[in-house]
Amino acid sequence: MTEKDLSPGAITRTLSGLRPLVLMVLVLGVAGAALATETELDPLELQTLRDIGSVVLCVEVYQIDNDAVPGPTAGLVPAEFLRSYVEPFYIQSFPADDGWGNPFHYWSDGARFTVVSFGPDGMADRPYEGVTAAELEDGGDDVVIVDGVAAAVPLHLRSLIRMGEQKATMADMRSLGTCVEAYRIDNGTCPGPTPGHVDAAWMRELVEPIYIRRLPLEDAWGNPFVYWCDGEHYRIASLGLGGIQDGPFEEIARGTATQQFISDIVFVDGEFVQFPQGAQH
Repeated sequence: MTEKDLSPGAITRTLSGLRPLVLMVLVLGVAGAALATETELDPLELQTLRDIGSVVLCVEVYQIDNDAVPGPTAGLVPAEFLRSYVEPFYIQSFPADDGWGNPFHYWSDGARFTVVSFGPDGMADRPYEGVTAAELEDGGDDVVIVDGVAAAVPLHLRSLIRMGEQKATMADMRSLGTCVEAYRIDNGTCPGPTPGHVDAAWMRELVEPIYIRRLPLEDAWGNPFVYWCDGEHYRIASLGLGGIQDGPFEEIARGTATQQFISDIVFVDGEFVQFPQGAQH
């Protein structure tokens, strides 16, 4: 990305290559006033969510351009470490502090990364150097993003965050579907046939960069998207928060609504046949 590419439109087009979490936290910030009314969130929490999303966005756009994330760091360090890497080329004014005025913290080994807000008390709930998302649980007052995934959040934010992850996962699934349809227009067939259900990465060489700059490979929880195609029909699925398939995709009735974050989300031939609707748990 060059300095001329830093318009809002250019950044938006770049988002198709990023993890859905980045989209979700940015939406939380933009819709802050409405969310504060609906969820009684503290304005400082909303600012923290917006700004930590901007920090993650910078890291992931940098990664697209450089095939590495800024680092490595000497342990968990103040996110000010990132300023020289991302300002002004990836962001005009880098948000180094959270809503309470405490510095965001950052860890990286050059391939993986973690961004943390220590919450209103400014104290880490636990060590975060090198942790994986699977090692963390919601609770405490820290907001922890590991490799673009919301790995730990305060309990009162959990449902809001998870619903944002569902919506962002569905947006990436639509992008995958649009990519498949564009390929079909040019080639008379969808990318396939596949040897059964495969990771979406199976079609990467067929569609990048002609039909999509960067193919979304994983859902908001870090699980590979599932892809199936017989040449004429196609299916795209997320295995939900739990990463475990509910049952045979072929047996899903169109219009199946779910209320659990662990439920599969399934997109077939241009429409969602199983999807979250209403309150989730």
